[in-house]
Amino acid sequence: MNLPALYHKSHAAPKKDVGQLIREYSSKWKWRLDGADSLIDVGSGPGDVLIDYIYPLMPANFTKIIGSDISADMVDYAQRFYHFVEKCEFLTLDIGSPKPLPQGLQGQFDHVTSMLCLHWVQNHRLALNNMFKLLRPSGGDCFLIFMSSHTIFDAYLHINKDPKWSPYITTDVQRFVSPLHGCDQTKDVFTQMMEDEGFCEVEVDLRPRSINYGTVENFKG
Repeated sequence: MNLPALYHKSHAAPKKDVGQLIREYSSKWKWRLDGADSLIDVGSGPGDVLIDYIYPLMPANFTKIIGSDISADMVDYAQRFYHFVEKCEFLTLDIGSPKPLPQGLQGQFDHVTSMLCLHWVQNHRLALNNMFKLLRPSGGDCFLIFMSSHTIFDAYLHINKDPKWSPYITTDVQRFVSPLHGCDQTKDVFTQMMEDEGFCEVEVDLRPRSINYGTVENFKG
């Protein structure tokens, strides 16, 4: 994920799938009666999912929308590509860090979203705790899409055991495998984690998905 322009160009297929889920579930978001909503997206990458699918849902008089990512390169790319979008900014944020949240973020948002990011975070409890702290004390909602399990994770683990290819794999291959991969009680485990960190009215839905990249070149990209 360290090549923002290439990622922006090549992830059209999963992006479309995420967009469909956002449209399906956005009716459940708790919009403010005065329309002055604020939203932060965690793991925005190049910013296109946030701008194309979430930004249009915001009320006309919303307060602010923030895209965040652990990668400074992604944040810089998103700022340059979407600098013209009103009341929107991008900043660097590690949602899995034990350090206190940056000033001006804690308790400031009505909505927290995260699209295809959480499977890269090894400490889900810490990430959920930080997300909860982003929400206003008066309440709000949190909408997450991530891969709890994936065949690519099995591939990483398998290749890491092969002497021919293991030298090309990071010594900590587990960093690239979702903590829930292989869990046979994903819904119960993740629901309990969210409730433990303060969330209520938790709904967890597992959806088997397959992504068609169209061509080999798109997939390689």
